Amino acid sequence: MTHRSLLSNAAVIGSAIVILLAARWIWVAGLGDYGWDYEVASRILHGEVFFRDFLLLRPPLSYYTMAELIRLLGHHLFAYHIHLWFSYVLCLIAGLLLARELGAPPSALITGVSLTAVMTCPVFSWGHSLDYQSVFLAGIGILCTLYSQRRKPWWAAAAGSAAALCIFHKQNVGLAVAICIPLFLPRKALAVYLAGFASVFFLIFSYFSRQAGAEEVWRQLFTDAASSKGGWFRTAARAVPRLIFHPDLPRRRWWELAATGTVYAAMLPIVIHILRRRSNADEKDAFSSATGIACLAGAGLGIALSLIQLEIHVPQKLLIHPWGLLLQLTYIFFFLLVAAHFRNEREIGWRTALFLVLAITAAQEASNPNFIYSATLVIPLLIALLARSRLLLHSETAGITVAAVYLLGTTVLGPISFYGLCAYQPTYPLPADSPFRGLRAPEPYARRVGEMWREVRPIAKNRRTLWLIGGGPFLAYGGLPVFNAAYSWYDSFPARLDRHLIQTWQSDPPEVVLLRDDFWASPKSELLTAGYIKKHVLSQHVEVWRSRIDPQISMWMSRSVVNASRLNLEVIGH
Repeated sequence: MTHRSLLSNAAVIGSAIVILLAARWIWVAGLGDYGWDYEVASRILHGEVFFRDFLLLRPPLSYYTMAELIRLLGHHLFAYHIHLWFSYVLCLIAGLLLARELGAPPSALITGVSLTAVMTCPVFSWGHSLDYQSVFLAGIGILCTLYSQRRKPWWAAAAGSAAALCIFHKQNVGLAVAICIPLFLPRKALAVYLAGFASVFFLIFSYFSRQAGAEEVWRQLFTDAASSKGGWFRTAARAVPRLIFHPDLPRRRWWELAATGTVYAAMLPIVIHILRRRSNADEKDAFSSATGIACLAGAGLGIALSLIQLEIHVPQKLLIHPWGLLLQLTYIFFFLLVAAHFRNEREIGWRTALFLVLAITAAQEASNPNFIYSATLVIPLLIALLARSRLLLHSETAGITVAAVYLLGTTVLGPISFYGLCAYQPTYPLPADSPFRGLRAPEPYARRVGEMWREVRPIAKNRRTLWLIGGGPFLAYGGLPVFNAAYSWYDSFPARLDRHLIQTWQSDPPEVVLLRDDFWASPKSELLTAGYIKKHVLSQHVEVWRSRIDPQISMWMSRSVVNASRLNLEVIGH
C-alpha cells in the first residue's frame, strides 16, 4: 500500500468521524463563547471597521471570514457553527500532513487522525474559530519549514507568510511561530523567510492603518492585548504543563500542584522505558535522562507553586471535566517525551517539528482549556513519536477501536465542553424567528433564550443598549449592542479600555442596561463594577425586570423608556 493511499485512508476515516460528530452537535447551540465572535462579525457586516469603530483585543482576520460566511448563508448562528467546524477540519488536515511529512507509519497516520478528530472537536472547546485557524496556520508554517529544509529554500517564503497571517488570527501563537521558525531554517533561506513574512504582515497592517491609524492598530493588537493577559509572569505561567481543575474549586492551585506532581512521577517510568526501548541505552543513560526530566518537572512545579499566591479563593463547587483532564495528561506526557528525545534526536525534521509544536502549545496557554486547539498538532506527533519508539501496534485496528469508543462516549454519554451539559439530555427548538433558528438546546438554555426573545427584545432592540452579560445572549433580542463590555472580558482590562467605556457611557448614557450581578460583582477591573455602573451610569434608571429563569440577570431602563414602552412589567427596585 502506497503512502498516498494510506493518507487517503486516514483522511476518509477522519472525515467519517467529523461527519458523525457534526451530525450530532452542529445544530446544538451553546458550544462556547459564540456570542462575542458573532457580534464582531455582525459589526463588520453593519459597516464598522476593526480598530476604528470598536475596541477588541483579538486580531481581525478570522472575523472577516466569518462575516463573509454569514453574509453568504444568512444572519443566523448556524452559519457561525459551520465556520467553527470548518476551522476545526483545517487543523485536522494540518496535523495529518505534518505527521505524514515526518514519515509516520500507517498505524500512526490512522490512529493519529482518529484520536485527534474525536478528542479535539468543537464541542469540547470554548468555540473560537480564531484559535483553530491560528493553529492551522502555525501548522502550515511548520510544514513549509520542513519543506525548505528538505526541498527548496523558497518554501521559507511560504513559512513566513503563514507566520504573518497567524499573527492576525491570534497574536501569541503567531509571534511564537514567527520567532521560532528562523531557528530551524537554512541560512540561505532566512532572507526568503523574512521577505515572505514582511510582505504579508505590512500588507495587512497597512490596510487597517489607513482606516484606523497605525498607532491605534499597534496599540490594540499588541500593547493592550499584552496588558490584558496580566503581564509576562502570568502569561508564562499559563505555558507550564500542569493539570487544571475547575476555577471554583477551593485551593485550586494546591490541588493542581499535588495532582501534577503525582502525574509527573507516574509518567517518568514510562518515559524511561520508551527511552531504553528506543535507543537500547543502558541503565545509566536512562537514569541520566530521567534526572534531566525530573529537573525539568521540578522547575515546572516550582512555577506552579508560585502561582498559588495569585489564586483568588472562590469556594463554590468541585467540577473536573474528564475530557479536559485527558487532554492535559496527553500534553504532559508529550512534554516529557519530547524533553527526553530532544537532545538525542538527530533528524532535523523531527527536532524542528517537536520544538515548534511545543512553542505553539505554550503560547496557546497549555495550562487552560485552550490546549484543545493545539492538541490537533500534538496528538498526531505524539502517536508518530510512539510509533518510532516501537510502542505502537502496527495496525490501524487499535486506533480505530479507541476512536470508536471515544466517539460513542461523545455522541451518547459525553459532556459538552465546560458547560456541564450532557449528550443524553433532551434538546428543544429555539425561537424560529431569531438568529437561533434551526438550532436546539437543552434546558434551561432554551427557556432562557425564549424568555429573552419574548420580553427583552421588544424593549432593547432599537434603543441604545449597554449589555453587561458575558457571552452570546445578545443574539436573543436580535439587535446589535451600541455599548458592550462583554467582548473585552479578559483576565484584566487595560486601563485605556476602562476609561474609554466609562467616558462613552457618561457622554451618551444608554437607555437600556442589562446586567448580570454575579459577574459584575467582582470583575477583573476596578472601574467596571456593578456598584460603579449603578452609581455613575444608572443614576437615572429604574430596575424594571429580572429574569425568572436566571434571577441574577436584570434589566434597567431610563424612566422615559419605561413610560414610552407602556410596560406591563413590575418595577421591582431603584
